[in-house]
Amino acid sequence: MSKFISVIVLISLVLFVSPAMAVMVSVVATGTVSEVIDPDGLLPFDSLVVGLTPGILTFQYDDETPVGMFSSPTVAFYNTGQFMSLMLGGETVTKELMTISIFDDWESPSTPGIYQDTWQAHASSRQVNDPMPDIIHVMGFFTAIEDSTLPIPVLDSVDLVKPEWPGGFAFGQFSYLIFSQPQGTSEVNVLARVEVNLETLSAVPIPAAAYLFGSALGLLGLMRRSQNITTF
Repeated sequence: MSKFISVIVLISLVLFVSPAMAVMVSVVATGTVSEVIDPDGLLPFDSLVVGLTPGILTFQYDDETPVGMFSSPTVAFYNTGQFMSLMLGGETVTKELMTISIFDDWESPSTPGIYQDTWQAHASSRQVNDPMPDIIHVMGFFTAIEDSTLPIPVLDSVDLVKPEWPGGFAFGQFSYLIFSQPQGTSEVNVLARVEVNLETLSAVPIPAAAYLFGSALGLLGLMRRSQNITTF
């Protein structure tokens, strides 16, 4: 859990730019709730039962060239401008998808000598409570493997454009996390979380023409509805 939080804090420090249009990838992940911690009833989901409640996470992203790169040796960030939706227990929450991040043979500062390959996406929202700690909601998708030797033969940063499962990964999950964070610090205090073990994953490229055609149809429908409203 601490590794996931440290990654979220790292990503929150990166400045992103608007992406260019490229091939869209549609991702659908399914699984079953594996852990629920919510002592104060903060989670926006009802009737979560470990081992029984199913979950579905969906998002799309643009597989353009990474907008940010760190070297440890390779951490790539993909901006999206899209949305992520999580359905649990009949409730659905949607947030703006912030970024796709790929960690290839990366050594986390919190675990020296242990290297990770990860493919992840996250969406978040922040409630500013000046001067009290901010409350942050994070929806995330996460697959990873770690080892003490390099290279880890899972990810290839030069051609990876969509996640695969299991694809050599040791574990995968998606989750909803609520934590507080004092302004100007990286200190976090977890208030609530639900985790879902990843069971199935579909990541399908959507041709740009089809994506634009679908958008055009949506716009046409909106225009027709607007005309109908004006007429009456």
